[in-house]
Amino acid sequence: MPDAPTTIAAAMFGLLRFLVFWVVAVGVLITLVVQLLLPALVMAAINQSSVFTGQPVSIQVRTSLAGVLLRGQIDSISMSGTNLHEGSVQVDRMDATLADVGIVNRSFGAIAGSLSGVALATAGGGTLRFDTVELSGSSGGVTAVGTITPATLAATLAAVLQPLGVTPSQIHVDGDGVRIVLGGQAIVARLRLEGSTLVLDTGTKLGAIPILQTPADGTWALTAVDLSATGAQLTAVIRAGILPTI
Repeated sequence: MPDAPTTIAAAMFGLLRFLVFWVVAVGVLITLVVQLLLPALVMAAINQSSVFTGQPVSIQVRTSLAGVLLRGQIDSISMSGTNLHEGSVQVDRMDATLADVGIVNRSFGAIAGSLSGVALATAGGGTLRFDTVELSGSSGGVTAVGTITPATLAATLAAVLQPLGVTPSQIHVDGDGVRIVLGGQAIVARLRLEGSTLVLDTGTKLGAIPILQTPADGTWALTAVDLSATGAQLTAVIRAGILPTI
């Protein structure tokens, strides 16, 4: 018959093995949840959101034990896609990455990315097309800087003027403003913001003509417009969150 110390030692050893087994098992389970299940849930939630449902979007989710367990965050979510649309907005291509994404509050510490071939409906029912839109900032406010080439801007302005019965023979865009040629005479105009609406200000000739109106709900707002020899640059701030609930 084994003595008491031997029996206690054997029991303690068995208990230790049992605890080690469960610690390892729980560790493996947590790793699987963090590395496999959580990314799958995030990808499914984004794909099923109202923004991306049924659209060709590729999503990559990167997680780590430290990020999820210590900070409650997903390390990064990268999204890319082509021929996307949301309401009246059309996007030829999107590449964007969110960093430090909160699992509970859906905030993100940073965004970096770009859109190309972005088309927005103008106030006159036409289309304002941005060649590129660069994204930066965080969930507290995403800054979007869109670039329009002189040729694209001239074509857009011509389309805006046409319903007014104005057909310019030429529209020239440079750093000094917009020169509209009508009947052999040049009208010097400028792009400016009236509140958060982009207007073509022709002075006393045609007045201020609305080009791009931002949403009344404040989802995003124009904050600056700049003209140069390379075209126009519009800056907007996007205030609404873009991540669906997971």
